[in-house]
Amino acid sequence: MDIDPRELRNCLGHFTTGVTVVTCDVDGSPHGATVNAFSAVSLDPPLVLVSLDRRSKAARYLDGRPFTVNVLRSQQDALALHFAGRPMPDAVPWAEPAHGSPRLADCLAHLSCRPWASYDGGDHVLHLGHVEELTYGGGAPLVFFRGQFRHLGPAFEAAPWLESGDCPGSLSRLIGGLTEAAH
Repeated sequence: MDIDPRELRNCLGHFTTGVTVVTCDVDGSPHGATVNAFSAVSLDPPLVLVSLDRRSKAARYLDGRPFTVNVLRSQQDALALHFAGRPMPDAVPWAEPAHGSPRLADCLAHLSCRPWASYDGGDHVLHLGHVEELTYGGGAPLVFFRGQFRHLGPAFEAAPWLESGDCPGSLSRLIGGLTEAAH
């Protein structure tokens, strides 16, 4: 069965993602691209993945260069649009990194990476980065669902799976409860 690319995109849009801007330095100038195809890959070594359309400048810029993944806050939708091709009227709020590639100011998190590997991903290039520095803070993320930026609703007081058998601590609580009941 042939999959229509538009229908695949519509289907994938039902998976809610965070919004990031991936930045790098090109000949002394900071560049960036809005990316929602970002994922953790490994904790040891610390690796992350960004997927970029191979026709984009960003895909070529990242090849062999250090980069930073900037996780956007809920109020940073104008910044996301700026790096997606809709320039904002205000100046881009760059932060001075301790070292490595350029980063955006006031983001929810930053992951500064050195290139690890790049892979063919069809019409995309998959760039793996080795995380060398990270920062994070409190706040709510900007999220993307069905082609639009969204904001998270209120958080659950407790994770819904805490009382299920899938929660690592639930078995010890169950055994502890049975032991107490037997006494």
